[in-house]
Amino acid sequence: MKKIITLAALAAVSATASAAGNLLVDGSFESIAQPAGTWNTYTSVPGWVVTKANGTATSTGLEIRDNIAGTAENGHNFVELDGYENDKITQSFATTIGKDYEISFWFADRAGVAPGSLGFLATVVSGSGVSATGFGAVGDNGAAWHLITMDFTAESASSVFSIKATGTSDGYGTSFDNFQAVAVPEPASLGLFAAGMAVLGFTARRRRVQ
Repeated sequence: MKKIITLAALAAVSATASAAGNLLVDGSFESIAQPAGTWNTYTSVPGWVVTKANGTATSTGLEIRDNIAGTAENGHNFVELDGYENDKITQSFATTIGKDYEISFWFADRAGVAPGSLGFLATVVSGSGVSATGFGAVGDNGAAWHLITMDFTAESASSVFSIKATGTSDGYGTSFDNFQAVAVPEPASLGLFAAGMAVLGFTARRRRVQ
């Protein structure tokens, strides 16, 4: 009986981990082989559509940096949405109508840049539902990465996330990294996960006592 309960707990943990998988392609831009300590602009980035901030004009390219003018929050690469002008990146991802999701990403001021050059607007569109959040300069001169989360309930089988620069279009802007879109576990799944972890802990304690 102990083995069956333990396997059930492991299955619960595995199912919850799968549900938390990132629905966005290349959210940390690691598919681009950018040499260490350098930067470049790319008009084609796996998973993302790159445009100017107005969303219609062709961009000169998304600026991807490998630990230069800052350090990546995740992996080696991170991006700035003002390589040569204010830009916008967009990605569609599959969603289930009525299910809750969370978008998260990290941003940081660029050191030595005027506050007016920094800022962004992030938007999620799902059917008729629209969720948006924006931010200007943090004022810490790029000392740390800051986390943003956006929660929404899907109203269509495909939802769209986009983020654009809103500061002065002067080639210097906010840095971004580690974009994720995940399905929020149902309450029942969370309960099963907690029960599974409790069983695993109880089994481990009994083994130590014996």
